Amino acid sequence: MAEDVVEGGFVSAATPKSATRNLAQLYREALEANLADSSEATVRRACEIGRRAIAEGLSLFELAAMHHEALARTLSRTPSSVRSAQEIRRAGEFLCESLSPYEIAHRGFRQNICALRQLNEALEREIRRDEQRNGVGAGRCGGGSRRGRKARTAAR
Repeated sequence: MAEDVVEGGFVSAATPKSATRNLAQLYREALEANLADSSEATVRRACEIGRRAIAEGLSLFELAAMHHEALARTLSRTPSSVRSAQEIRRAGEFLCESLSPYEIAHRGFRQNICALRQLNEALEREIRRDEQRNGVGAGRCGGGSRRGRKARTAAR
């Protein structure tokens, strides 16, 4: 897959560069606002940026690269090591908040996969019961035909 380097991070070719640049700038501005005044509103912006990143198809790596670039720019302007330590901690909290939509989506996918596996297992049990009741190959899919038996056998 072809990749382009944007502001020090890797951006996949699937994500338009201009959209990524706009989101990177928005992220940097929001992070700087959060570091200046960590409030509920600035933290909420991180979550909104995370949702937008998902909608635009950014990977976690791309979002982490954006965070790293924004933090590096901010810290390069900060002379005090005590202040830098505080900003790094708050920047980490901001990053976690921007990643929360990814975590929520990931949990949802895992739950859906689990539910689909359970449903698949139940359907397989039902097919086996039907086959036992009606004789092998006489299930719903393909009836008792030779073609139906071959298809079910090949699927296993």
